[in-house]
Amino acid sequence: MTLKKYMKNIEKFKDRVYFSNKAIAPKAGEYEFTIEETGKFGGIGVIGNNKIKVLALNINKELGLIIEKHGKIDCLKIDTEGMEEILIEAISDKNWLNIAVLLSENTNSLKSMPFYFKREYYYNVERLINTRLQ
Repeated sequence: MTLKKYMKNIEKFKDRVYFSNKAIAPKAGEYEFTIEETGKFGGIGVIGNNKIKVLALNINKELGLIIEKHGKIDCLKIDTEGMEEILIEAISDKNWLNIAVLLSENTNSLKSMPFYFKREYYYNVERLINTRLQ
């Protein structure tokens, strides 16, 4: 997806969406990011020949800043072309407490989600629901 198309898609949510050209990772730092023509299937840890260096932000620091500003996260969708489980495993206990729903594709988070979350799975989408925030 081109940046122009992405910005058009999020226009009606601009008061609730923050856009950054940085990646997200368990640890902040510089990572190799594979890119390809469509822009849909690239990512950190993705096999491919065309790579660029990207700056990644720490997932817990960024979630913490959002929670500090808004009190909680109503719905967190993680779609990172293969890094979903790694990112979900990295979420701190403190941040889990303030996430109402987490959606991700092609994941199995049973081993890393807190006990107070309920898991639903539809086709290839996993939905984790915080029973303490419902």
